[in-house]
Amino acid sequence: MSRHTVSAKFNLSILLLAFGGVMAHAQTNLPIYTDALTNNFQDWSWGAHDFANSAPVHSGSYSINFNGTNWQAISFWHPTSIPRPTPT
Repeated sequence: MSRHTVSAKFNLSILLLAFGGVMAHAQTNLPIYTDALTNNFQDWSWGAHDFANSAPVHSGSYSINFNGTNWQAISFWHPTSIPRPTPT
């Protein structure tokens, strides 16, 4: 390996270490479903589904039941962009 290649790899490693951590911020929880849709999320699903399914339930009182076929899915939509944390 040439001296130039080693130097370039070292410089790239330093840049990644210096700037790679800049994008990592602590995240807060943003629930979508807690026995019902929350935080202004909307149901944009297509297919047979039930957002008040009583069994089985992992925690809480309800779960989501979905019986879909080809090209059907559970889908959630939020009317505004979700704010990202401001770097400190």
